[in-house]
Amino acid sequence: MLVAHNDDSGGATPIGWHVGRVRFFGVSHAHKKACPTANFVLRYTKKETNAEIKEGLEEPRELSAKNYGRDELWVLLDSLENPS
Repeated sequence: MLVAHNDDSGGATPIGWHVGRVRFFGVSHAHKKACPTANFVLRYTKKETNAEIKEGLEEPRELSAKNYGRDELWVLLDSLENPS
């Protein structure tokens, strides 16, 4: 998936997109402290982010219909279903 990233000042405007992968569904209490609405944890690799994000970084994120789309915070790159 492509995930929008905001600047470090806490602004809401995305400054770029990175490829991330869903690591698992459901988040811990520690993850909820970082993102209270998180429902997934994403994982990033240096290769997929052009070394802009630390290898193995895990980030709690809310992935829902309300923040999905090219003008929002995430888009899906691959189908969830395996075409036959």
